[in-house]
Amino acid sequence: METDRIVLRRWRDADAEALFKCASDPELGLRAGWPPHQSVEESLETIHTYFNNDTTWAIVLKETNAIVGCVGYHRAENSNITIDSDCGEVGYWVARPYWNQGLCTEALQLVIDHCFKEQGYSALWGTHFVDNPASGKVMEKCGFHATGEETTCPNLLVGNDKPVRVLKLLAPKERFRFNTIGLFTRDNKATVEFYTKAFGFTTEWDGVQPNVEMALGAMRIILFPRDAFEQMVSHKFQYPEGLNGTVELAFDVPTFADVDKEYQHALACGATSILPPTTEPWGQRTCYVADPDGNLIEIGSFASK
Repeated sequence: METDRIVLRRWRDADAEALFKCASDPELGLRAGWPPHQSVEESLETIHTYFNNDTTWAIVLKETNAIVGCVGYHRAENSNITIDSDCGEVGYWVARPYWNQGLCTEALQLVIDHCFKEQGYSALWGTHFVDNPASGKVMEKCGFHATGEETTCPNLLVGNDKPVRVLKLLAPKERFRFNTIGLFTRDNKATVEFYTKAFGFTTEWDGVQPNVEMALGAMRIILFPRDAFEQMVSHKFQYPEGLNGTVELAFDVPTFADVDKEYQHALACGATSILPPTTEPWGQRTCYVADPDGNLIEIGSFASK
């Protein structure tokens, strides 16, 4: 993760001396809830004990390649405060020479984006000592809002009895959430039979209603007869004939061997072969078949074993 000025990367043993240079500052740790480091060895132990995970990053200044701070988040089970399982708690610090340069805000924003986009969290929480309002301003610049709550953080190494202010940031609302793929059919019965037998879709269709909902795990497809749809919207469409190439459904399978097996199974269920199983230059084994209405179906895998 990076901006124009900084990059976030995992901590390394070789960073111990740089960490000590930052963390030996007697004021820095006290603001963040840990005692000043007394030796490079202590800094190395901190890297092993607290920073050796996939939720904590060193903040590195691109211009000089210098480590200037640390940023990350706690999952709910490790949080300093009680939060829901689909939330995280952020934390950060930058060394004194880099205060008031906006670096901490940039780093925190990268973590926020990661937590919402990659981890799918519904909200993020943060705390700061009441007597360290500058830390709160970093969160506020990133959109956090004060909850009005003050508490303590018993897990802190220093200041576990001092009041902290609690802030929260809700995940941004999605403009759209993708819903369903719809396929217009000549014959619902034939198409239902194909997708249930070939791929294991399930449906509660009664065989009468024109609208058929089918599910495979989180994937949903809707079938609707072409003539019924035209009546509903009062519009006549011109549909491609035969293998139309206008829609593709893609299915991932575990291994190359499964591609070959599922290809043969789809053919046995009435699919038309478009491309037999082939290992492509980019490392994927893939094949294409067509369903009864000519819609393309890809079956592929990137794992040879």
